[in-house]
Amino acid sequence: MQLISGSVSAIWVHRNNSELYADILAFSKRITRLIWIRGAVHAVGISSMYLSFKYLPITDALTLFHLKPFPTAVMCMLVLKEVISRVQVAAMGEK
Repeated sequence: MQLISGSVSAIWVHRNNSELYADILAFSKRITRLIWIRGAVHAVGISSMYLSFKYLPITDALTLFHLKPFPTAVMCMLVLKEVISRVQVAAMGEK
């Protein structure tokens, strides 16, 4: 659906303003590359999760899989300087 929407938008912009079309086309190439990289990283992550079920006990594999919100929150606090509320910390314990 997004491909159709993007194509229709690109055609409309191309007909109305070719300079803007060049900017959108360059932007979409960069974004497309990032989306492919994100998809590849996600595929590796999911494959690793299923592979962990083969080599680890199910309880250990699921524990590692569900601990992702905590390191993500810590990295957001350190790198992005975000403030994490008590409610958000409490929600990390529940899945």
